[in-house]
Amino acid sequence: MRTGLKKVVDDGSWLALMSPFLPNLERLHLSVPAYPYGLGTMLQYVPNKMKSADALSPFSSLAEVSLASVDDIDCPSFLLLDVFGLPSLRKFSGVAIIECSDDDDAAIMDDDSTSGFSAVTHVEFQSSHSDVCFRYLIRACARLESFTYEIGIDDNYDEDPAFLYRELYQHRNTLEEVTLSKDPRNNLATDDYQLLGSFSEFFVLKRICLRAGNLLRPDGAPLTELLPSSLESLSITEAATGGANEKLAQQLKDVISVAGARFPRLTRLRIQDPWDEDTEMDDTTYSMAAEYEAIVSLKHDCWDAGIDYCIANWDVKGCFWKERHRALDRSSCSRPHFPAALLEDNSDMGEIFSGVCEDAHG
Repeated sequence: MRTGLKKVVDDGSWLALMSPFLPNLERLHLSVPAYPYGLGTMLQYVPNKMKSADALSPFSSLAEVSLASVDDIDCPSFLLLDVFGLPSLRKFSGVAIIECSDDDDAAIMDDDSTSGFSAVTHVEFQSSHSDVCFRYLIRACARLESFTYEIGIDDNYDEDPAFLYRELYQHRNTLEEVTLSKDPRNNLATDDYQLLGSFSEFFVLKRICLRAGNLLRPDGAPLTELLPSSLESLSITEAATGGANEKLAQQLKDVISVAGARFPRLTRLRIQDPWDEDTEMDDTTYSMAAEYEAIVSLKHDCWDAGIDYCIANWDVKGCFWKERHRALDRSSCSRPHFPAALLEDNSDMGEIFSGVCEDAHG
């Protein structure tokens, strides 16, 4: 049967044919050049949708579905909604999903019947893009516990995920994890991000991973007022964009200083791409170094507060996150590896580095 599935063009038709005979199937992974329309048609025959009196409910035990697109082909919005209608489904993962919506899709998703009909609790999109559909998928969930949206590597897409906040807010009593970031292989950088909104009323939210530009603004509310008291882990990505470094260190220092009283469960702090220590120094990067050192020095504040801290930079050649300055071993000095010329030209910075090293041993 595996050989047969590989040779046919429309695997969705095979799945539609076999689905009534797989009542115990719990996990399904689809890797397709385009959404299988045969499967989409079959998904209409599920509880609470069109159902034949004589038909067996397809995928009655299916708990997890992952859909990976191997080609850059748009995925119509209503087909994703059909997947979310599976009654036993709890987790949906999409990889390289490029969603498109037309007027007919918008009419379908504006219908109140698309709200709260899905039993899905965990939603994850990796290297994907959405115009409008993802917010309707959030709204479709009756009880959302985890949501991840990583914007894809296509440089044409770098939309601001702040438009999802209103729908996420509807799940503030159940949501435990939120990740809104971009694929690190996406080199498109923009400073034009909107403030996402406060998470202080998300009463069970434990893990947050957000772009710095969606959290911090010179005229925005302090970070201590944006985070929930239930927070356990905070990751901030793209920390060097939008001038975020300028106030990031002080904002995080304030969070750490009140963690015992306001964020008693906070045990992990991770800063991604604040600045790469291997960057070639020039007049432009000199000014960034002092701000970066302030972020590095947070290691010692975290140590005192019992918080695991690290800085991570994306290694382009190796395609992995390179972690530095973990707040695990205070016996060693984690002095940033800046070129010697920088320290010679900036004596004040050299004094800062020395002070940090002395504190680390003291």
